[in-house]
Amino acid sequence: MNETKWFRARLVFESMIGDGGNSDPLCEDRVVLFQATDSEAARHQAARYGTAGGGSYNNQFGEPVAWRLLRIDDIEDVGEPDGAGWEIASRHFRRSDTTHEEAS
Repeated sequence: MNETKWFRARLVFESMIGDGGNSDPLCEDRVVLFQATDSEAARHQAARYGTAGGGSYNNQFGEPVAWRLLRIDDIEDVGEPDGAGWEIASRHFRRSDTTHEEAS
């Protein structure tokens, strides 16, 4: 039986309003914990979470807003955290925000 470990995944989501013509969409940088046997299995779980983590709704102007997974920045083995499968950090930003560090 394979032993599982805890992994931290950093996912980036972006929003699309209406027809998606916004050149500077609102984005979200989300950090989530997963339990998996290795980093590849954790990446698969992160991809499933990211696909399910999207969604859509109408904003206050009645325009449709849709969120989608833009990318998975990284996966890291974090040992034994106190939480179990919970989002542990999140921040919203504009794609043009130069303070957001891109993964290499």
